[in-house]
Amino acid sequence: MLVVDKPLGWTSTDVVRKVKFMLRHNGLRNLKVGHAGTLDPLATGVLVVCLGKATKSVEALQAEEKEYVAEMKLGATTPSFDMEHPEDAYEYAREGEEVKLRAAPINIYAMELLEYDLPRIRIRVVCSKGTYIRSLAREIGEALGSGAYLTSLRRTRSGRFTAEEGYSMDEIINILK
Repeated sequence: MLVVDKPLGWTSTDVVRKVKFMLRHNGLRNLKVGHAGTLDPLATGVLVVCLGKATKSVEALQAEEKEYVAEMKLGATTPSFDMEHPEDAYEYAREGEEVKLRAAPINIYAMELLEYDLPRIRIRVVCSKGTYIRSLAREIGEALGSGAYLTSLRRTRSGRFTAEEGYSMDEIINILK
């Protein structure tokens, strides 16, 4: 597995394609490459790229993530939001299409206010897979009666993997040249 600090503007698929291209350039034509946990193009941070046999261990990675969260000592009680799970909704929204979102079960294990400088706030969220933080921001805004949207989004952890141990795409390209 390769931990990538996904850059702004890249899709998760863009990262996989680039890694595949670089590996094939180095003669590794039959090595499977995939990812665990999609990040949209406007998000940065931890993207776990699975290589070879690791592409079959995505379920093991997800089980590891559940175990990590279960071991955490979370003292804060977080509000309950009726979250929605838009399947690639950002692509349709950019095309100007209205997107009907379907509800999906997710868990918010902790939410911490890091900065409060209206009209901006910065929060840290520990959540289950499938959580759309853009939807969470919208729901927080609705709960406050003011509206809200994201200006940036960074995934700092996925399971046991952290952003600090991730390689930038420039580092990966240089290593695989």
